[in-house]
Amino acid sequence: MVKTPDLTTALQAVYGDDPQALREQSTRYRRDLAAFLAQYGPGEVIIYRAPGRVNLIGEHTDYNHGHVLPVALDRDVLVYARPRPDQTGTRVNVESRFRPRSFLISADIPPQPVGDWANYAQGPA
Repeated sequence: MVKTPDLTTALQAVYGDDPQALREQSTRYRRDLAAFLAQYGPGEVIIYRAPGRVNLIGEHTDYNHGHVLPVALDRDVLVYARPRPDQTGTRVNVESRFRPRSFLISADIPPQPVGDWANYAQGPA
């Protein structure tokens, strides 16, 4: 977990020095962390960030040795996590239209219905 005094420094490394952007991102990180702690209680939290990108040409060819033109986006996905003592994977989205999902991590995880957001987490698991 990033301690409060280190948050600005950590965010500057990712989002740059623009004061407005840093305030927005700081608010976002703190809001989402508060939601995580409200859902799961106190304790260490690991934050993962995945920056967005789009392929202007060659979608699905980069891993097949084809040519692509990826472009970074100014959007990202944040995942707040902590280890569990059991094999249950639980997903809660800060956007209320996505219902919470849980599944047992095993060799054969039954998929959710087509289009369900939980499939994106269950696939890699």
